[in-house]
Amino acid sequence: VLLSGVLIWLIPVGLLLRLLGNPLGLPAAGVGFLSVALSHGFFWAAMLKDGQMRGLKAAAVTFPDLLLFVPATLFSLWQIITKRA
Repeated sequence: VLLSGVLIWLIPVGLLLRLLGNPLGLPAAGVGFLSVALSHGFFWAAMLKDGQMRGLKAAAVTFPDLLLFVPATLFSLWQIITKRA
């Protein structure tokens, strides 16, 4: 989960780089998606098998859930550094 929580950030960063004209943006986004797909593929397959459309919606929660990991960690570190915790 930790690795996916970090590598998923390649998706939005890669797409942003591509929008800014960097040709490495799409491969970066692809690596990010593949890393999440490889680590969560069995979970997604089970969700789709058991829940059909509900399972698809539940599996889609993976992306925003993993995207929250890095900002939450950085915020916590900031709180510790500034002694606001």
